[in-house]
Amino acid sequence: MEKTTVFNLIIIDESGSMSGARESVISGCNETIDVAKRIQHDHSDAQNSFVSIYAFQSQGPVESRYICKNIKAEDAFHIDHSHYDPHGLTPMLDAIGSTIVDLQAIAATHTDATAVVTIITDGYENASRRYSWQQVKKLISQVKELGWTVNFIGANIDVEKVADDLDIDSRMSFQSDAVGTRAMFSKMSNCMMADAKERILRESYSDL
Repeated sequence: MEKTTVFNLIIIDESGSMSGARESVISGCNETIDVAKRIQHDHSDAQNSFVSIYAFQSQGPVESRYICKNIKAEDAFHIDHSHYDPHGLTPMLDAIGSTIVDLQAIAATHTDATAVVTIITDGYENASRRYSWQQVKKLISQVKELGWTVNFIGANIDVEKVADDLDIDSRMSFQSDAVGTRAMFSKMSNCMMADAKERILRESYSDL
């Protein structure tokens, strides 16, 4: 069976409103990294998995950036306070648009590639300059047609409306305090495990 290349991309809000959940975001990201490592270890014969984490904010001490970018899952490192420090506003559309364009270019260099993109925010878009709602919706629609999975996880906003506006089918709400954020990441990790097993089983049957 030919190995599938799986790109795991987490796009996470680093605006000031996330300050109260900073510890939970850091521990949750690390839990997610550990799950990606475990999935790769358990299914190394079927896939090559990569991890990216992109934190977005504006008017803070640092720009929106990749904390890690397309690192092999087995080599992915835990993040800490030096990597995630909430400040500023919420340029969500720019974050989604720029990272999906990046990932499209990388995935196109692989013969059998898919991606799982997860967007996490606790506030409404309020600072993007490069991408519009319509442009991001079009990008998401394009990658869904390629078989990518796109998830939207939100707090303190109308999650259903935002997900609809972006053409995202998989959506979930969470409470943006420390307890709610930990619970959200735990659920997200369980979903990652289940989705990976389902994808690998589906691909195994397609090879028969």
